[in-house]
Amino acid sequence: MKKQHIIPAVVFFAFIATTLSFAEGNKLSKTNSNYNIIEANYLEGLKSDNIGLRMSCAYFLGEIKSAKAVIPLMHMLNTEEHEGARIIAAWSLVKIGDSRGIYLVKRQGEQCKDCSVKSMCQYFYNHFNLTTKGKLDLE
Repeated sequence: MKKQHIIPAVVFFAFIATTLSFAEGNKLSKTNSNYNIIEANYLEGLKSDNIGLRMSCAYFLGEIKSAKAVIPLMHMLNTEEHEGARIIAAWSLVKIGDSRGIYLVKRQGEQCKDCSVKSMCQYFYNHFNLTTKGKLDLE
């Protein structure tokens, strides 16, 4: 009877031990070669004709805080016809935190003709100022 309980217990503890030992294996650092490949693929995706792919790539470039994506995202914020894509570009620029992108988001919040893009840019810029406590001087 005890042998029946020992085998599942050993399998369970072996599973737990392997899970805990590999828990930190998926971290993505900027020095990792996979990071450069992923970043290049997302930057290439911004050039696509597919609006969904462009929006997804813009979002993930903001998530990984890609410094190389600042200029393409600024171009996307200025020229994209789809207002949802413009909002995602603004959000990603704020996540990255580069002063050029933040300044563009601020200007779009002041002068944009699309009401929803303007209000979201104002929100993103104000949220950025609250979280950074004015560490970035754009005046």
